[in-house]
Amino acid sequence: VAIGLLIVFSVAVVPLRLGFDIPATTPWMIIDWTTDILFTFDIFITFRTGFLDDHNSLVTVPALIRNRYLRFWFVIDLLSTV
Repeated sequence: VAIGLLIVFSVAVVPLRLGFDIPATTPWMIIDWTTDILFTFDIFITFRTGFLDDHNSLVTVPALIRNRYLRFWFVIDLLSTV
């Protein structure tokens, strides 16, 4: 839920700040850094989060989780964090 709220915040605030050239004051810098840090933590957590396979079995094998994440969501998560 927290990551979802951060995504909504980023989608709303970043274009607003860029479009209207709003300066990056100290509070905004703190919010930006905190958001980036939380998105980075989310990447690491996702590498360890199991998933349901085609047979609705929970997969908890780290190598399988890593491979699936790298194939699907990792690039999107990485680009949105950088």
